[in-house]
Amino acid sequence: FGQHVLSPLLARFQALHPALRYELLFTDRRVDLLREGLDLAFRISSRPPEDWVAQPVLRFAVRAYAAAGSALLDGPQVLADLPCLLLGQHEEPLAGRWLHEASGERLDVMLQASAWGSDINSLLAMARAGAGVVLAPDFCVPAGSGLVDVLPGCRLLVAEGEWVQALTLPQPVGSETARALVRFVRAELASGPVSREQIG
Repeated sequence: FGQHVLSPLLARFQALHPALRYELLFTDRRVDLLREGLDLAFRISSRPPEDWVAQPVLRFAVRAYAAAGSALLDGPQVLADLPCLLLGQHEEPLAGRWLHEASGERLDVMLQASAWGSDINSLLAMARAGAGVVLAPDFCVPAGSGLVDVLPGCRLLVAEGEWVQALTLPQPVGSETARALVRFVRAELASGPVSREQIG
């Protein structure tokens, strides 16, 4: 989210407020705003901390992508026999639950990663080069990316939820600049290529 969605929004926000100075911390680690002296975090979470102010900014889906020109798959079960590129630590097989969005049917599939790691951009590049099927949030795969959704209408259910949340500390502790940035991000995503239904 930070690299694919937030960075261009920060550039636009900076243009509106040229005196603004800030430090960016890109990490998958769960940070503690108060303890670490941070004003704002964006986190995929269905249960944000109760003592923080949480605002949903983007709904997303994790889908299966392969190099452009790849054949569509007959269903999620086919992934069990394909090389999969997975974000995170996946030395052991991953039990994934897939949802068929039209019918509501759910299907459990065991996936064996052929490659895994902490950098989604590297996994996307490998998939573009034909190394396998990458499971990635749809916001990481814009049109013209050289990848195609090979399971259209199906998405992987994610334990952390399907929303990117903006987390700030409550007033008076929280930063007004952080709250202004959250308002800006929500407004930009609501008016941009992401549909308004995806903004809470």
